[in-house]
Amino acid sequence: MQWIARSDRNPQVLKLAKPVRNFIAYGGSFAIDVLDYLVKSVDRLLDNLTDRDLVLDLYEIPTILRDGIDAALEVHALGRSGAVRATSEARGRRAPSVLYAPIDDQIVVELPPTEFGEGEKWRVSLDGDTTVVSPPGAWGLDWREWEPMRLPILKPSRELVIECSSVQSAWLIPLVRMKDPILLFDRDGRWLRNQAVLPKGELLAVYPEHARLVDEVADVELQPYAFLGSPGGWRGWQVAAVDLSDAMSLRVVTDTRKGVLRGVRVVEIPRLELGTEIVGLTTSTGIPVYAEKPRLRLPGRREGDDSSWQVHIRSNNGRPVADSSYASGVETRTVDPFAGVRGNLAGQFDVAVTGSAGSSLRFTVFVLEGVEVIADRWVRGPASGGGLDPVTAQVRSRGAIRPAQSSIEFARDEVKRNIDFSAGGVKHTLMLTPPHVRIHVGPIGHVIRWRTSVPVLFHADLDEQSLLALKVPGCTALRLELRDQDGVSLKWNCPRRTTDGHFEADLRVFTDAARKVGDCVLAAVAVSEDQRIARFTVAQIRPIGSCREIRIEDGHMVFDGLRVVDNLVANVWWSTAPWAGPRETSVDDVRIRLPKELAESGKLYVQLRVSDPWVCDDAPEWPDGPVFEVEQRGYKRDRNKNRERLSKYLAQGGHPPRNPQVMPEIWAVLARTLNDPEDVLQGQMRRELLRVVSDNPRTALESLGNSTIPTYRLPSLVVRTELARQSYRSVDTLNELHANPWVGCMIEISDLPSLCARRRIVRGERLDTLGYLEKHGGDLLITVLSCGTLPSTGRPEHEIVG
Repeated sequence: MQWIARSDRNPQVLKLAKPVRNFIAYGGSFAIDVLDYLVKSVDRLLDNLTDRDLVLDLYEIPTILRDGIDAALEVHALGRSGAVRATSEARGRRAPSVLYAPIDDQIVVELPPTEFGEGEKWRVSLDGDTTVVSPPGAWGLDWREWEPMRLPILKPSRELVIECSSVQSAWLIPLVRMKDPILLFDRDGRWLRNQAVLPKGELLAVYPEHARLVDEVADVELQPYAFLGSPGGWRGWQVAAVDLSDAMSLRVVTDTRKGVLRGVRVVEIPRLELGTEIVGLTTSTGIPVYAEKPRLRLPGRREGDDSSWQVHIRSNNGRPVADSSYASGVETRTVDPFAGVRGNLAGQFDVAVTGSAGSSLRFTVFVLEGVEVIADRWVRGPASGGGLDPVTAQVRSRGAIRPAQSSIEFARDEVKRNIDFSAGGVKHTLMLTPPHVRIHVGPIGHVIRWRTSVPVLFHADLDEQSLLALKVPGCTALRLELRDQDGVSLKWNCPRRTTDGHFEADLRVFTDAARKVGDCVLAAVAVSEDQRIARFTVAQIRPIGSCREIRIEDGHMVFDGLRVVDNLVANVWWSTAPWAGPRETSVDDVRIRLPKELAESGKLYVQLRVSDPWVCDDAPEWPDGPVFEVEQRGYKRDRNKNRERLSKYLAQGGHPPRNPQVMPEIWAVLARTLNDPEDVLQGQMRRELLRVVSDNPRTALESLGNSTIPTYRLPSLVVRTELARQSYRSVDTLNELHANPWVGCMIEISDLPSLCARRRIVRGERLDTLGYLEKHGGDLLITVLSCGTLPSTGRPEHEIVG
């Protein structure tokens, strides 16, 4: 402790914030207890020990502080086997994050764009349920300006594992903990991850319906002021809006356990009240630009508090701009931190506010005082033929700030333009993006993916992809109209406005009218805040001819009875290569040349759809609806000879390949064909593949866990392939703990006899295995392993297996 206190000789201590150094210097024996508890808690995590091993209960530390230390350390547990962390290659990039999206009523993981653009591959595993996705891109924008891709989290899960293909990096994000079943988000939907102290004010809580929120310090139950329903896919859970303005703590309580006790800040935090935003003008990193200097709102203190607020303002290059001090008052007040700055503000400023308790808050704001941008359209709609409506923007300045251009024209293929401003000999390069309409059409419950082009829909899509979402900046009212080719209105509907200003409509209300007229257009009439009107097309709706048959003839694919429309494509899957995914080919005639990779490659499955040339829309890995079966001879050629031999085997029979490297493809075949009652030949092929799986059960099981097959299907696949009857024991038990908890538990259970026999030699490995089983299997699995019998329940034993 003396060594720590000698801060003038200890550079590590000098790196700490001043409140931490004060706590160490003046905290006395209490500070020693906290530091000792912290160090021994780190030892406990690194050595996989329990609280009983270190007798941590001897410390007289408040429960709220102990829970906060434990929660924070659990996230940053370094050196534990099986942990997945981002490597140094991912530094400098934005990390994935978890959000609550009110427009979707979903909890989503947000994946940031990378320099690899649409070629990036993200592998997202939710308790072992793996999805591989690619960013959809954004027409007219550089990848740095793309909006992050959002993927819904459709069930309560212990952890989220995210891998990025462009770098050797991965993130492990703990979500729902059994001991603390609650997720907290601020008013903007940002996740308050493992915060021991919560901000005073409103927040969103996601927790089980049968649980309660309590203020344990004040010994009262917290009553949410609004219930927002259940997040998409989270059955038995609810979203509630809670006001912590008068609360001292928060804890979730269920019938069986109490969650982590979280404190609430004693005082409010300062807030920066921003001025008028210059619509569409941002920095290259997306920071909005304001035409007025901001003001600072300082919260009140209790009577008798003579402390003060210190405000330091620096420019983007670190140059001091203004320093001021404000005495604390009982009432909340608003001050001008830039009062001593002469002339018009221009540039990016960092505002640091330090309170009496040592709390430090930082704000970043970009100001061009006196500048305004006026466009001849208040919003750009989708243009016919693609792109956006042309627009001209006028840039004006009332002060010394000078724009390089006073008028900027945007063509239909331009979404944004760079513009330079000069002030005091300094040039600022900013980005101007006039407001424009964005559209989403998709099934209810799916994540929203915005586009700027007009989608083309078939009549059947109005039922299958029934959710229409519109983002129209500055719009106060919106009306949808279904019109025929002559512009006659057939039906109208006013979509509902969501809490964050978007509009949503159910397309099924237009189904009957669209079927009667055939070709039609769904248009929108939008009204701005100043009562200006904008009209634009939302969707083109077309009937599709009843294609009677698709066949191969003289190297061509022939569509009998098809009515060809613009942007019509065929998604084609190989029956002899279920792992290969779809191949998209354009259909501009009833007879098209068959692409080389599809020719003589065995039976094909074909689906027709209308594509969007402005948006990258991925087809499913396997057909998810009715398909045309197109017969032909052959099998799929592949540079990987093991995969080619497997494809040839599926087409012609013989002997399947037995190389372990082809195991993922074998699982893809079994997952697609186990439910298909085919002919005798198909049944014989499946039996041969099952023998290959049984040759190396452990490798086969690990490969199954790494696949994109949904987790709920894994138990049935293991049982139906007879893999459940096999042994997964291995001579080498030192393996990386599996990311799929169900598969990982089966592997680790099979290693227990060997680890027990060698427990004096592999003590650390055995503790890692037991910790993994306890974490992912829970107390019930540990009880079963300890006593050797299944628990006494009213459920049949075959149900307990899954």
